Amino acid sequence: MSDLVSKPDYGKTEQLFVALQLDDSTSNIHGSLCGLLSSGQLEALTLWFEELFVDLDEVDSAAIEARQICGALFKQSKNDIDAALGLTPFLPDDNQPLILRTNALADWCQGFLYGLGISGIKESSFSIQTREALLTFSEIALLDSESVEENEDGEVAFNELHEFIRIATMQICDDLIQTQDEQA
Repeated sequence: MSDLVSKPDYGKTEQLFVALQLDDSTSNIHGSLCGLLSSGQLEALTLWFEELFVDLDEVDSAAIEARQICGALFKQSKNDIDAALGLTPFLPDDNQPLILRTNALADWCQGFLYGLGISGIKESSFSIQTREALLTFSEIALLDSESVEENEDGEVAFNELHEFIRIATMQICDDLIQTQDEQA
């Protein structure tokens, strides 16, 4: 039985990451983590994690807390993969403005693609379905949040994209981790 890990609070995490002057948004960082996890390349994940915090003081309490949060996000995301639940992007709460959530979703997709890219997996390993899903991720990463309308139609469209990402990451994980198992 896997450990239940609760997801950290997005707003507090974002404030902490901004205060530490991390180069990427919270959603982008989580997306990168998920892209690496999806690849099954845990060595690359370790290197990325070390690189993320390279300029931070080892004993600084904020840096320690940020490492703990990333560790919790890792455990929660890994548990989701292991349980075949799909990866749920770490985004602002539903009570936040739609434009903010849309920007975070685009950042998450950009991070996911980055994480998968630095994992070292060759594109030739991707199934057609994975390639199509990743193409859609790249389109979502380029969303123009200025065109987002704060209304019911905008919420429906956002929720459909969010659900697509959750399901697509499940398929990508299955595809890539299965490929890794076959090559081992």
